[in-house]
Amino acid sequence: MRERHFVSGSRIWMLLLMLVIGCMGAVALPVGARAAGSIELGLPAEAEGAEITLYAVAEITEGHFAYYEPFGETDYMLEDLRDAEKTEKAAEQFASVARSNGAAGTAKTADNSGKLTFSELPDALYLAVQTGGQDAVEIQKALIPVPYTGENGEMRYEVSVDLKYSVPDGAVILHKEDETGAAVAGAGFALQKKTYISADGAVPDGVETGQDVGGRYMWEEVRRDLVTNEQGQLSVSSLSRGTYRFVEDQVPAGFAVNTASAYFTIEKAGQVQEANGVFTAVSGQPAEVTVVNRQNKVVVNKVDETGKALPGAQLVVKNANGETVYSFTSAEEPYELTRILNGSYVLSELQAPEGYAVAADIPFTVTGTEEQEIALTMTDARQESGQGSLTVTKTLQDQNGATLGVPSADFYVALFSDEACTQRVTNVMPVHFADGSSASVTFENLELGIPYYVGETDEQGTLVASTSQAERVFAPEYPDGNMVTLTPENSAQTLSFRNVFNDIPIGYYIEGQLTVTKKVLRGTGAFNTNEVYYAGVYKDEEYKERYGELIKLEMNGSSEKSVTIPVTIGEDPNSSVTYYVTETDKDGTPLEEAEGLVFEVSVDNAVVTMSPSHMEDKVTITNTYPSSYTPPASSESRTESSGNSANGSNVRTGDETPITLYVALFAAAAVVLVALIVLFFVRRRRSR
Repeated sequence: MRERHFVSGSRIWMLLLMLVIGCMGAVALPVGARAAGSIELGLPAEAEGAEITLYAVAEITEGHFAYYEPFGETDYMLEDLRDAEKTEKAAEQFASVARSNGAAGTAKTADNSGKLTFSELPDALYLAVQTGGQDAVEIQKALIPVPYTGENGEMRYEVSVDLKYSVPDGAVILHKEDETGAAVAGAGFALQKKTYISADGAVPDGVETGQDVGGRYMWEEVRRDLVTNEQGQLSVSSLSRGTYRFVEDQVPAGFAVNTASAYFTIEKAGQVQEANGVFTAVSGQPAEVTVVNRQNKVVVNKVDETGKALPGAQLVVKNANGETVYSFTSAEEPYELTRILNGSYVLSELQAPEGYAVAADIPFTVTGTEEQEIALTMTDARQESGQGSLTVTKTLQDQNGATLGVPSADFYVALFSDEACTQRVTNVMPVHFADGSSASVTFENLELGIPYYVGETDEQGTLVASTSQAERVFAPEYPDGNMVTLTPENSAQTLSFRNVFNDIPIGYYIEGQLTVTKKVLRGTGAFNTNEVYYAGVYKDEEYKERYGELIKLEMNGSSEKSVTIPVTIGEDPNSSVTYYVTETDKDGTPLEEAEGLVFEVSVDNAVVTMSPSHMEDKVTITNTYPSSYTPPASSESRTESSGNSANGSNVRTGDETPITLYVALFAAAAVVLVALIVLFFVRRRRSR
């Protein structure tokens, strides 16, 4: 609070001291000879509207004080008031007594004359107290004697006193909201005051000036770096009277700038307190101002060719870095993107509703200006039923050419209409890897005669040039190019590409190729057969820990059959692994443990050691039958069982159960049964 002393307030105390001295000098006033007195109070212009109440504290009779009720409750002896400090304290205590006891007084309201007069006053000691308007000005309490002893010893009944006063500080609370009334944090402001200057006065660079009925003025900066809190508020105190404005200089993220200044006037005193981030007035009348920021808003309309709302489209909004900032599905009502940051964006369709083609991307820019209104309409056309299909196969390898496998991973591809792969024309399709080095996906209903460009993307449809997968960086490569044109003669085509990893990602492994070949001989010549044989790949030479599933070798009338399987080598370029290969029955029991085989089993390269430098290997299993061997007629049934036959001569990987023999036995049993039935009826007839 700043005090401004425009008065000689010591006159009050001098008057009182002179009165006290006069009383002590036994200056007696004749009873009944009193004249009516008056008190004229000099007030500042700010006191207009302030209320002053005059109380009679004590009667002056024959040079002595006699308290009026209730002022006798104080501890002060008026005769002891010999200095200003004691007199001020006495005035404070008398005012407290008047307030707490509801003392009667005469109240008057100050006008703009700067004077306030109380007339027809009997002899007494009076107390002038401000009882209203403290928010505009604070006037000091005063004890005033009527009459008082003048400089020449005469008694004066017209008392004129200029009262001390101070103009209390003001305060302001700013509320920051969006258009829905929700609080907005992080808005920054500068506070400026309207200051009048001379017609030719110098003005700092960049300061705005103006002219009104009061003269020439400038907007002087009072505070800077004022920022709204989480409740959307800020407060400034200790403000003198005048006109101010808030100028927004920091726009919260996702909001449009409010270019209009927020004006307010400090006319009265006010104090503000803060509790839990909320500012409220505790006294006086602080100014309050509300500033509204409109949220950046983009409205997305998804429609068909007739303009009807098209729900079910999966859409994304990506920023200039290709990062997805919004992901949503269209509905019957337009979708609103609120508090979107300033910048450049692309609206992209990931998945079109069934029966519709993917729409072209729509670029747009958010500038955060008040007048900007962004509404986007994306139209999906009906998809023509194309006759073509394209199967895209993706493989994995490291930079040294080693094939990589992965237990589980998802990648994504799409088809584009341009070579740069900027305009996607299909849905984004997942390519799922499940414990392997390659995976495929097929695009259906493609049009014939137009070029399609295959591009690897992320899940949100952003083209991949080099990206992170499983904590490592890879780049797609298209050895045969990435463009395919389907024709009526070749409407179903394939395209392969690969990902090349700089390092082997965590969880990935180097994959080798192991080819197992089954050869069947009779004597020294090839033996064509329909048998089904099995082989197992093991991690140990005791054949206890099998790697993967059994290898099924269906001969299908041939003497030789090969099957290639992927095998794990290791997780780093220095890895190596050893596998053990043997023939088994269909249950995985190695034939080395079987007895009475009609053929001999030999395994070429039964122990295989593989590494990144030796990623492919072959194992040949040969079954040799005797030159005189003749397969049973039932051998084509291939029931795929093993074990010793009844005579111990037909143990094989396949099954040669003698069905003909069983048929003959069933026929013989039927003949015997018929004979017994006939005999039974003949005997019965004879018994009659």
